[in-house]
Amino acid sequence: MSGYWAQFLSLAIINLVALASPGPDFLITFRNSIFYSRRIGIYTALGIALGLTVHIAYILCGLRAVIVKYVWLLTTIKILGSGYLIYIGWKSFKTKNLAIDLNPKLPHATCTARKAIRTGFLTNALNPKAIIFFLGVFTLVISPDTPMPVLMMYGVEMILLTFLWFTIVALFLSQKKIVSSIQKLGKWVSRITGGLLISLGIKLAFTNLR
Repeated sequence: MSGYWAQFLSLAIINLVALASPGPDFLITFRNSIFYSRRIGIYTALGIALGLTVHIAYILCGLRAVIVKYVWLLTTIKILGSGYLIYIGWKSFKTKNLAIDLNPKLPHATCTARKAIRTGFLTNALNPKAIIFFLGVFTLVISPDTPMPVLMMYGVEMILLTFLWFTIVALFLSQKKIVSSIQKLGKWVSRITGGLLISLGIKLAFTNLR
């Protein structure tokens, strides 16, 4: 096991760099933390982390060759992912008022924990760029003769790091000072966030992933 610590560290650094890059996962965490509450933001982070299990599962099951070979499969995922981002973005764009909860201890009916987890999960699982990232990492960084138990530990590492990162993002964004400042902008925040999500969805739809 000691021989795999270098890969373990390299994977952690690469994952953190990827997480720090703004993308759909960040925008969804931002949206839910600001629009709803800290609690909903953390549940969104959990959903994003759970979305990684899909990518890790097909890697461990040896399906990466299938995904690379069949272009239509990646194209289908790209269409579904871009469509979902456009859908979420349009809903945000049409929001008239921000449902901001400054007291995370109180229940917030606007968005349930289950819905937040589902949104985070689908955003990550349907992101074809995440698929390309995982295919690249497990092909170029990780040795092909790495034992399955070690690969599973790598997967757990990435899931925990992802959950920790977006939980920190949610905790930071849901601070009362930040929420109060954004609340003054009202509907413009939801429109800008929605517009960015729609733009990402459109860009993704016309991106060549090969």
